[in-house]
Amino acid sequence: MQFGKSIARLWRRLTTPSPPGKTGGRRGGAPGPSDGRPEPPWAEICALWQGLEFCLSRSDHEGGGLAAALEQVRGFAGLTWAFLTVLKADDKKHYYLAAASPNAPQGLAGKYPLSSGLAGWLHTKLKPLTIDRLKTDSPGNSYIFQKNEPLRGFRSFYGWPILYNDQPRGALILAGAEGETLDPDLSEAMVCVVDRLAAQLHLDRLIAKVLEMDQIDTQTGLPYRRSFMEGLRQLMRVADVKGEGADLYVLATSGLGALAVSHGQETAGDLLKALAVRLKDGPRPTWKLGHISHGVFTLATPSADAAEARLFISRFKKSLENWPLPESAGRAGLGLFLSMASYPRDGAAPEELLEAALTALAESEEGP
Repeated sequence: MQFGKSIARLWRRLTTPSPPGKTGGRRGGAPGPSDGRPEPPWAEICALWQGLEFCLSRSDHEGGGLAAALEQVRGFAGLTWAFLTVLKADDKKHYYLAAASPNAPQGLAGKYPLSSGLAGWLHTKLKPLTIDRLKTDSPGNSYIFQKNEPLRGFRSFYGWPILYNDQPRGALILAGAEGETLDPDLSEAMVCVVDRLAAQLHLDRLIAKVLEMDQIDTQTGLPYRRSFMEGLRQLMRVADVKGEGADLYVLATSGLGALAVSHGQETAGDLLKALAVRLKDGPRPTWKLGHISHGVFTLATPSADAAEARLFISRFKKSLENWPLPESAGRAGLGLFLSMASYPRDGAAPEELLEAALTALAESEEGP
């Protein structure tokens, strides 16, 4: 926001008409508005930039956010529709619709194949695209996102890929109705807007990464205990709504300590990471996985999935028994201790459920 205000002040100072007899404010003494050319829309550009920075520096509930910023851009351009797409770091096949102008039709999807529509052209070619007059009978990709989409009546299209350090982050898209085109004088300002959005999307990606680091164990890529407990709480709430139960499994691997002594801590750490990768391969999207202590994993599932969950755990246990040692013909000698607790039978809160499962685990390890 401070940066936006400083730019606005600078633009106003540079473009203020000079007193008679003095050189105009433009760099190098370039002729001012008195040369007969129309004065550029500096005031509108200043208002756009300040409005853009206001939106990007505040959250949605404070009147800011990407949707509000996009509406600032659409109003500045004087076109009917505006869209903002983003690319996700973990999805190389799709682009996602992050924001749309309020008058956008209902029924637009949240994600699209990377090459779909005129927007797909921006994401794959990574070049701006300008169509001042779209032929109504033109075949091929004469649609913004996908064929037979609910958006009808656009006759002009303007799109810019959003790049950060030459890496794609998304796209800014404007579309106009019959008779609407983007004033060429505004195009340069739109390039600046795209650069600003690129910085914002990259910042958002970094913030998401930081938040993930606060919730995810970097060694295993699974949620920490606190983060897992929040996921378990959500699962229990869904179970309440459906009138069902939920099951919590504790999967404690054995043998990692002995492996660290015999082969080194690095080897044991690599093996723990490999175990987490194996665990993440197969669960239902509704299941919750976690890593609450060294080599102690947790799995939460709806009670209706009990048979499938036990089969999943059985396969994991079998893979442990035959897990090969890296760069060796031997086996890692791993085992698995399993315990479980059920909601609401064994506890009414996530902490109570985990305590019940850990108590059962301790008793099973002690034996009779």
